[in-house]
Amino acid sequence: MRIFIVVLLFVCLPGICIGSQTNSFQCPNGIVSVGDTREEVAIKCGKPTTKIYTEVSPMTGTDAYRDRNSYTYESHWTYDPGPNGFVYRVEFRGGKVRYIDNTEKYGSR
Repeated sequence: MRIFIVVLLFVCLPGICIGSQTNSFQCPNGIVSVGDTREEVAIKCGKPTTKIYTEVSPMTGTDAYRDRNSYTYESHWTYDPGPNGFVYRVEFRGGKVRYIDNTEKYGSR
């Protein structure tokens, strides 16, 4: 029984202490879900607090030939609703929501 409790703490506690992935979140004009486009998110939530764009390469290794057509871009938008709501980070890949992170921290705006 004691081992079960220790294992349970190590499995459950990290999910409580850090942000967690979610499939959707509520914005003033609708619910944002995985698979939504950037345009849909902008309409539902308005302008994000921050935007970060990153170039991502599917190639690995030092000998990989750099083909600009094989690179994609991902962007990370953050929504800070203020002290009465949680901050959400939205990751886009190929122009669609790929991942939503609930930081489980209240906003500061």
